[in-house]
Amino acid sequence: MSYPANVALTYTAVGSTPGTADTFSYAWSFDDGGNGNTASLAHTWTTSGVHTATVTATDNQTTGSAVATKTIMVGTFTWSVMAEMT
Repeated sequence: MSYPANVALTYTAVGSTPGTADTFSYAWSFDDGGNGNTASLAHTWTTSGVHTATVTATDNQTTGSAVATKTIMVGTFTWSVMAEMT
């Protein structure tokens, strides 16, 4: 699936530590230089291509953290499908 350029996409991260009521901080980075520090944010890709969005969720009580990266296809892509018929 690809998304059109110049359309805001919303990204959301949820952090949890089982058995606690810990709070989390978030650090987003986008390969086009964008960034943010909220659990949910919108980002607009202005160029076509394959991009990445990365979020780091940090437990504010234990300072443990986890990182997740998502690959996003932006723009129009042509898919070639080849099938051999017998």
